[in-house]
Amino acid sequence: MTHGTLFAPIAAAAALFAGGTVMAQMPGGDARVGGGMTRSQAQERAAAAFDRLDIDRDGQLDHADRAGHRQARFDRLDTDGDGAISRDEFAAQRKRPMRGAMSGERRGEMRAEAHGGGRMGRWGGSGEGGAIGRDDFIAQALARFDRADADGDGTVTAAERRAAREGQRRGRGAAE
Repeated sequence: MTHGTLFAPIAAAAALFAGGTVMAQMPGGDARVGGGMTRSQAQERAAAAFDRLDIDRDGQLDHADRAGHRQARFDRLDTDGDGAISRDEFAAQRKRPMRGAMSGERRGEMRAEAHGGGRMGRWGGSGEGGAIGRDDFIAQALARFDRADADGDGTVTAAERRAAREGQRRGRGAAE
């Protein structure tokens, strides 16, 4: 398996998560209900997202970070620590109540899993094996913000978010 093939899943999660930074709820305003998000807020969210995703704190998102996230998910399910997930442990995970809104990190993981990571192969960094550094990650998130900011006023509104999502859906449909 090549580095590019190994990196595709982490790139998928990172890109989807970073894309979600424009859509995510911000303190002091609910971006999902109708509040806007400024470019500086999007930048802060992207930086925080990178910091959460960079498990090994090496300044790059790569296959090692993806493996770390996968291991953490497994460890959360394996409540007895025996290295296996029993039917009871799996069922218990499904019964846990949600604690408020789903975290952006988990939302990104779920999206990446749902899409099989396939569309993220096009989203890579300039580092070895397609790893992406913090600056590139933030720059790509801001580029998505700028595309969504149709009127160029530095704030993405609910209407602009909806239009951007529709454009992404149409673009995926044409490419698939």
